[in-house]
Amino acid sequence: MTLLAVIAALVLERLLAHLERLREPRWFAAYLGWWRARLGGGVWDGPAGVLAVLAPPVAALALAQLALGGLLWGLGGLALGVLALLYCLGPHDLDAEARRFAAAWEAGETERARAALETLAGRAPEEPPERWPVAAARAVTAEAVTRVFGVLFWFALLGPAGALLYRLAVLLAEAAREWGGGMHEAAVTLREILDWVPVRLTLAGYALTGDFEETVHAWRERRGGDLPGDLARLAEAGAAALDLEPEDGAEAVDAALGLVWRTVIVWVTLIAVLTLAGLAA
Repeated sequence: MTLLAVIAALVLERLLAHLERLREPRWFAAYLGWWRARLGGGVWDGPAGVLAVLAPPVAALALAQLALGGLLWGLGGLALGVLALLYCLGPHDLDAEARRFAAAWEAGETERARAALETLAGRAPEEPPERWPVAAARAVTAEAVTRVFGVLFWFALLGPAGALLYRLAVLLAEAAREWGGGMHEAAVTLREILDWVPVRLTLAGYALTGDFEETVHAWRERRGGDLPGDLARLAEAGAAALDLEPEDGAEAVDAALGLVWRTVIVWVTLIAVLTLAGLAA
């Protein structure tokens, strides 16, 4: 059922892209505000607070997963899996945001291109405008983990509850930036833990579908960065997989999107092989 749920969710996400607003996690912002008013400091300003915030929704979905898993010969569990993936992927369309930037940059609309790149990368561009397309390509290869591969990995491992855990952990790490203190540190640490395997599997996909030697070399050489955990290193490795040069134009964005979706195909193929081997549900 894992394979069917993944394929169905990826197809439906493309077909229902115009409904992406339904994936906006507005409820989670209100939920975090409620918790923040009650947790205070002390023991809750750290891992205990992160657990208190994430446990209720993830546990609720896990219970639904157990209840519906065998319903109607597994169709209940399949439907729940597809819905969970549709909600947890993204929440914003990576293709649409990347192409929005490319269109603005090619049209010479600098301010619109800047805004699109900031939305895509999650930060204001520090590079000069002529290097924005490569910056956007790097952002695509890093954001693919947060928006696609991290969700798919934890879904394949733990089902719908795993996908929700990953999505909410990412949202909490971003929201807790305003809180600071131990809560923010614990949320970022959890995100880095959840990202560790998906980042490396994504790296393997980039190496297999791009320039293998350059990808591995860039990963080994990259240290630090302004993105969480290993995402900065992955962004550099993704650019190396495509042999991007600083002066490349909007075609760099198309190349990055192609690399991501080739890697998606590799992942789906791997899930299919594991399913046939009896190692996945």
